[in-house]
Amino acid sequence: MAALFKGLIPIEVLGQMPLPFVHILRDQRIKQLEAKRRQNEIMTNRMSNQHNIINQPSAPQQGVDGFDESTIEQLIEDGLT
Repeated sequence: MAALFKGLIPIEVLGQMPLPFVHILRDQRIKQLEAKRRQNEIMTNRMSNQHNIINQPSAPQQGVDGFDESTIEQLIEDGLT
């Protein structure tokens, strides 16, 4: 439990506090750490999603009547042969 409060509350001070109060402090600290972990996960997921969006290949350019450029090029090549 002392590790939860390391740097926040000296162990000597915790030792002088009533045990039920220390348990309340512990529970609150655990909630804080869980909230911080969730927030970090959300930020990591957002950054990952932004990275995936940026690196996704773009859709083929739509040409006349919804044909993409490769379809039009293929039709032209087939017509010339």
